[in-house]
Amino acid sequence: MRIIEYREGPFVDREKEEKFLLDRFKHRPEKLLFIYGPKSSGKTTLMEYLVENILEKDKDYYVNYVNFRRYAIVNYKDFLDIYFKPIREEQKSWLARVMDKLPLNLGLFRGSASLPVKGVSFGLNIELYNQLQRNEVDPFVLLMDILRKIKEKRQPILILDEVQTLQDIYMNGEIKKKHLLTEFFNFLVRLTKETHLAHVVVMTSETLFLEKIYNHSKLAKTSDFYSIEHFDQKTVREWFDHEGVYEDGLFNLVWDYFGGAASDLVEAIRLIQENKIKELEEYLLNQSRIYRGKISHFIAEKLDTVAEMDKCEELLKTIVENGFLVRNQRDKLQTKVLNKAIEHEFLFLDPADEKIVFNSQIVRKGAELFLKK
Repeated sequence: MRIIEYREGPFVDREKEEKFLLDRFKHRPEKLLFIYGPKSSGKTTLMEYLVENILEKDKDYYVNYVNFRRYAIVNYKDFLDIYFKPIREEQKSWLARVMDKLPLNLGLFRGSASLPVKGVSFGLNIELYNQLQRNEVDPFVLLMDILRKIKEKRQPILILDEVQTLQDIYMNGEIKKKHLLTEFFNFLVRLTKETHLAHVVVMTSETLFLEKIYNHSKLAKTSDFYSIEHFDQKTVREWFDHEGVYEDGLFNLVWDYFGGAASDLVEAIRLIQENKIKELEEYLLNQSRIYRGKISHFIAEKLDTVAEMDKCEELLKTIVENGFLVRNQRDKLQTKVLNKAIEHEFLFLDPADEKIVFNSQIVRKGAELFLKK
């Protein structure tokens, strides 16, 4: 098992996932790829590691990676501002004027775009940028032309993290408003299935959103789905051995509370290495108490009726006892409660098998404490 340093911390394993993605990028783009998994399974860390340490260093690829959760997106203009910015000729450095300047021809509109040295925004000459802001240019036609120019030299890869944040945004300038996300996905299908122009990776931790994609006839046929799970017990045991933590009792204690959630395990390992065992025990218990409180608050504040509250406790008990729950969509009350718990990230739904589990082991420990009340 590989363990390397990344951003002053351990980057553990993920060689199988890395190989899967790099092998995929070597072939012609055919379908969108949706990557999903429970909270803190390391989806974003894996992708950022690949981008920074492999893909951006490979001259055969051009990577445009957007994590939409890092932007305050409340309207269509906010979306445009992520991908496009105005560049006046007098503002551009000599280097920017001669590097990666792409001449564009969009029917009646002509202009140029520059590739971002840092960030994700394509620089547009001011005339073309103003036309875009006045809704005279379709941003997806513009992106398509830019990517065609890039394709002449490099393989474009678009990575979209937490794209579900665009769900409630509408496009401007339309007599009948269009959902931005619908038009965006239509564009992404064109990039992959229809034109084979760019690889597209869509990442999400919101599984109700993913379920809609999974059951959408057009997107399901034009997409692949790949799950990144928490580490299994064998991998965590090897990680502990690598860090010099050999005592089975401590390993079993931490596993019982955190399972394979990498971000939680880092702090536990540090406390063990510093021989702060009492602090570790208190830390684990406090984390479970925090989630007990979150579950209690969720039931009291987010559920509307006594029937929903009782159903939630019943469902929590079932998942604690069995490890999972298979959803019964004919049970409207159950579905309503489960959907709310999934939205608030207590539960995780895998659309491939309809099983519902706790989003992490520490949520399970919090549920166990709550049920002991």
